[in-house]
Amino acid sequence: MNTRAEHLRQLGNQHYMSLDFNWVHPSSVDRAKALKNSARTHLRVYEFQCQRQIVGKMDSLSEAASNLYTALSLNEITEEWYLENIPLLESILDDAALSITENGQEGQKWAQWLTSFLNSVAPDGGLSSSSVVSLYTRIIELIIRIHVRCLEEGDFKGAAVIKDCNRLIIRAERFGVNDELNEQRERVHLQDGLLESLQLMNSANEMLHLVLEQETISTDTVWDIVDTYRRVIVLTREKLVEVEAEAYSHTARIFRVILHDHDRAKHYYKLCVHLCLSMSPKMMDSHSWYQECVEANRLFQIEEDRIEEEARLRDTSVLREEMKAELEELYGKKDLSVQKIMEWLLQRHPVKTGDPMEQLAPDAAPLTVKRYLLNVIRRYHPDRNENQDPKWRYLCGKITTLLNGKYEFYK
Repeated sequence: MNTRAEHLRQLGNQHYMSLDFNWVHPSSVDRAKALKNSARTHLRVYEFQCQRQIVGKMDSLSEAASNLYTALSLNEITEEWYLENIPLLESILDDAALSITENGQEGQKWAQWLTSFLNSVAPDGGLSSSSVVSLYTRIIELIIRIHVRCLEEGDFKGAAVIKDCNRLIIRAERFGVNDELNEQRERVHLQDGLLESLQLMNSANEMLHLVLEQETISTDTVWDIVDTYRRVIVLTREKLVEVEAEAYSHTARIFRVILHDHDRAKHYYKLCVHLCLSMSPKMMDSHSWYQECVEANRLFQIEEDRIEEEARLRDTSVLREEMKAELEELYGKKDLSVQKIMEWLLQRHPVKTGDPMEQLAPDAAPLTVKRYLLNVIRRYHPDRNENQDPKWRYLCGKITTLLNGKYEFYK
């Protein structure tokens, strides 16, 4: 027993055969009418298949679109006939484009069909350039979504589908360029770079893992890995900041753990932290490479502080020995009055920055002495004398300590 769908197909075939251009006068006008009616028949079948969820609806819509496009591309049709029928073709293609975005995995099949259809479309054919460009951008949008999903799943082979977009963009440009296509081109370029950089990153990470497990390390292999990370940095700079930061962290690890070049390691770790902070409020704390970066920076800072402190103590010891006489003379004044100390100080060690200081009056009031001391402390402070020689800065530190003790009595 024939189903309703089969009966409708039979009616459609009869209708198509009765209007096939091979059966009528071979003029472009008659051929266009036959193709249009054939397209409408296939469209009715497609609508019925959609209602009853019958397989083969893509084939029906494909025939409808192809026949109608051929009809609209014939030279002898009138402009009035074209304007009357072009909305139907645009509606068919809109349905196909909508199926791309709404049907998940099935959308990929619709994208393949629509791409195949657009490959047969010519710039001077029966479809407006803006419509063609719009359809291409929808297909590119789907491919980008597939690409992003594959990257999230670590499927680099599947993500390589982004390469198809470059060909689609070139074909779309034959019909014109608009803001939407330019935006898609930028997105494709970005995602293409992301794919290449993540593939390189994954390859470098695997090589680094193998190198760290070996008892004997090949220096050439290590530098190959460093070069790979540097390539990732170049590809992602100012575009994919998180990937760039991770590459900096891994590079720093190589210099710290394998090559024992702590200066370069510190440089790359600092670059990593700087980039991660620039992504605020997004936090990188959950990433092991960032945790290692923060911990390494902390240890490097502790080491730097230790070295600086040792150098400071070493320099202080030398200065203390060289200035033994001046320091003993200074310490011998600590029990004198402020007026006596200042009289000796301004004569023996006058300030070297700014205008000369006036002597403190012997009968100055306590408030005046307090303000005077505060001014003197500022003038002799080592930070105010950073351009002077080390001996003078060291002496200024001792003078400031002595005067601070006197200042305590006037608070």
